[in-house]
Amino acid sequence: IGAGVSDRQTIDAGGEYNFGTTGVTMLFADSGFYPDDELVVSRIHVGPDVYPQGDSVYSKNYWIVNNYGQAVFDPMQTLSIKGIGEVYLENVADPTSLTLYLRPWNGEGPIWQQWADATSCVEGQIGEASFSDQQDLGQWVVGNVADPVSTILHPGLKVKPEQQTARFHPNPAQSDQRVNLITTLEGPLQLRIINTQGNVLYWGTIQHAEALQLGNWPGGIYYYEIQNNQHMVRGSIIVK
Repeated sequence: IGAGVSDRQTIDAGGEYNFGTTGVTMLFADSGFYPDDELVVSRIHVGPDVYPQGDSVYSKNYWIVNNYGQAVFDPMQTLSIKGIGEVYLENVADPTSLTLYLRPWNGEGPIWQQWADATSCVEGQIGEASFSDQQDLGQWVVGNVADPVSTILHPGLKVKPEQQTARFHPNPAQSDQRVNLITTLEGPLQLRIINTQGNVLYWGTIQHAEALQLGNWPGGIYYYEIQNNQHMVRGSIIVK
């Protein structure tokens, strides 16, 4: 146990319940059985006494959920946990690379169980993962088996954002607009663009300082990876 934050919500009806700075949000169906009393979520700002065994990179924090209501209730439709550590484009393409681990609320030692794979996630340094049909409370920690290395284009290629840059201009851009690549990377370059659902929208070779014609894409955020034989840069472009 260490320092952290807590929040409590009375779960007695359907809807979304946000547990504040703990980063946990629960969505319950409009009808069914609920705890009918308080759930208290605590985010502990250190790791647990031991992490689950395996090759994953685990969240630096863990969560404890205490149920002061009915022990049996219908699964929540969605459990979202924000602040799990860095989430990569590889995770967006395959959310099951993020796993929720569970042990009893008062558990200690190596008794973690691999409980559920994520159904969606949000890329970024503080990252977020969502899980479906969860009703098991206790202690939670999230594991990430993705490597911050592109395993798709060139395995073993390290990301060096502090040494190399690549961006598109203008950004934000309009759908179907031509955008210019501005980069310190020497070409030819491999470019991959995916949407927030992990679908690859563009994958091809471009040259240094080349203009790219965007597709007729809906407004939103799109993620890109640009790389040569030595370095890779990741970023995002907003389409209005």
